[in-house]
Amino acid sequence: MTKHFSLSVLAILASFSVSAATLDVHGEIKINGKTIIDDKGNLIQDKSDLIYLDDYFNAKPNRVVTLNNINPNEHPDSTFTFRYDDKGREFKEEESRNSTVVWSMEWTDRQPMSNIIISYNKWINPNNPEDQYESTQTNKNEFTTSTRFPEVQIGITAARADIYTRTLLTSTDANDTIGTIEHVSEYQSLTVLEKNSYKSESNTIDDCIIVLQDASWMQNAQVRTYCKDYGLVQFGDFKL
Repeated sequence: MTKHFSLSVLAILASFSVSAATLDVHGEIKINGKTIIDDKGNLIQDKSDLIYLDDYFNAKPNRVVTLNNINPNEHPDSTFTFRYDDKGREFKEEESRNSTVVWSMEWTDRQPMSNIIISYNKWINPNNPEDQYESTQTNKNEFTTSTRFPEVQIGITAARADIYTRTLLTSTDANDTIGTIEHVSEYQSLTVLEKNSYKSESNTIDDCIIVLQDASWMQNAQVRTYCKDYGLVQFGDFKL
């Protein structure tokens, strides 16, 4: 039979100093109808305030999200496009200027501890459009360690890391040496600042998080906004 204890009864029991005393309860312990210790003796923690970040990092399957630059003083014609696969995971990012792709990164052949990344870069001399350079590389990453963000509370910083080798498989740059191996350690940290709605140019998205995000490859930490079913919708001068 389940036994219910009030806090006052527990306090009275705790106030007595009895040598080798034992409190033997058969069943759950509840406070105000809420189980705090189950019938196996496990402490039940309230997780209602925890945020599962993948719910916000991912988007609806096959969604394409394009963010526009709102800064009129620096590449006002530039955009970032994020493409999501049939599972809602991001698989490609592209930066474009004046409708021309100048940078992209695509994740392919994803395995539990490896993936292949195809990266593209294009540089155009703003004073002489004829002067330009572009390259495409394919690298295989093999992970020794790859952690995930835990479920987080607002205001608490969480972190994750990757340790892996990067092997150059192909390159259009004649100066690159195929087969070059790099040993890489990367980290990310993130603090959820607030849960809120987000107003885009066309609609309002109700379920979003505003975060302070930093990483080993970022020059400075950024305030970013992620929304359920959309993924990243704002960073720096770029917004949906």
